[in-house]
Amino acid sequence: MKSDENKDGILIVGGDSTIGNFLYKSYKNIGMNVFKTSRRKMNSNDIYLDLESEYININLSNIKKVFFCAAITSVEKCEKDHLKTYEINVKKTKELIQYMIDKKVFIIFLSTSLVYSGDEGYQNEKNNLQPKCEYGKQKLLIENFLKNYENSFCIIRFSKILHNNLLLFNKWISDLKMGENIYAFKDMLFSPINIEYAAYCLRKIEEINFQGIINISAIDEISYYDAAKYFASKLNLDNTKIIPISFNEKNVNNYQKHTTFDLTKLSLIGIPLQSSYFSLEHLLKNGE
Repeated sequence: MKSDENKDGILIVGGDSTIGNFLYKSYKNIGMNVFKTSRRKMNSNDIYLDLESEYININLSNIKKVFFCAAITSVEKCEKDHLKTYEINVKKTKELIQYMIDKKVFIIFLSTSLVYSGDEGYQNEKNNLQPKCEYGKQKLLIENFLKNYENSFCIIRFSKILHNNLLLFNKWISDLKMGENIYAFKDMLFSPINIEYAAYCLRKIEEINFQGIINISAIDEISYYDAAKYFASKLNLDNTKIIPISFNEKNVNNYQKHTTFDLTKLSLIGIPLQSSYFSLEHLLKNGE
């Protein structure tokens, strides 16, 4: 077995996830010694891992750092079946993280803006955490668990990450092209970043051996209604078909009004900041 000093492997737990798979490919493209786990046994090149299994055992002899991307991320699923999602997102996740820390592996845990209430924007890493939804509560439980292991972890809280397979935006564009009305929140704000930028931030944070907690979002925030109008404008579609609504009209209780962060830490480590509209434009260009 290699000594800790000679370990150089990076493992991505949750290689089937959108961000996990994208990060894996980005590391492969630069020739890094990277591995990923998969729940699909037919993926022979991956390390099989299913958090629903009774027993978890992974060979970590060459692994120095782990990106923990595995989770049930659906807010709706977590609300509807909090017992099952708790089993995966908290109980099994704790067991696996404990196993890895015992093997002296550094944990980079992907968390979420949903650990905040979302009542106010531009939250820093030390602001009070008051998750309103079950998914945010489950992520916060893992954050608190990791805080017991000083110098063994990095927690990264992300805002909305945009990629080509986002069902909401794809449906908006499809419906607008068909001349149908779409409905978008005028009073729910988000602070999107694109997946390429998210992966870049993760690689940079890993490269400099950042420890502790860091928040990542765009520098500003926009409403979903404004985002829909931007898509319509860029694609020459009829923006009169975009109907503004309030989240109060839809009895939305667990979603945040704001998701943007104070990005002081991100700026201090030399990562360039990104605007919301840049992310939207990048999404359209990348989808063409």
